[in-house]
This record gives sequence, structure tokens and C-alpha cells, in this order.
Amino acid sequence: MASSGRGRMAGLDGRVGDSVCEAIDGAQKYVVSSTLSQVDWNAELVRGDVAKAVLRLKQQPGETLWVGGVTLPASLAGWN
Repeated sequence: MASSGRGRMAGLDGRVGDSVCEAIDGAQKYVVSSTLSQVDWNAELVRGDVAKAVLRLKQQPGETLWVGGVTLPASLAGWN
């Protein structure tokens, strides 16, 4: 995960692009990975028991958790 994505988004026309960039830049991010050793761009690496980590995140105050990728959403869909 790198901040180079902001450069692509910053090219969006008008204030909507700017507000999207600001929201993404300012948001805390959690990266689930079994291969990465570090992350950047305001992110925290989640390793080990992902179910426990997600439950911990859901118990914290704040906004909705957004999930992306392919493997993680499929795994989360099977949890009750």
C-alpha cells in the first residue's frame, strides 16, 4: 500500500476528487496479510487470528469498517 494512489485520485476534477483524497488519506487503514512485514499510508498490519482482530476492531468506537480485496471478504463471509 503506497500513497502513490493519491496522485491518481488527485487528478479527479473538482472538489469531489479532493474530498475523496482527503477522506482516504485521513482514514485509519488495516491491512491483513500473511506475507507483508510492514505497511505505510496510515495503516496497521493485521496478522495472526484475523477473526479476533476483526472483532476487536468492531468493538472500537468509530465509523463502519470497509473491506476490500478478494480473499478477506470471502473469508469474512463464512464467519457468523
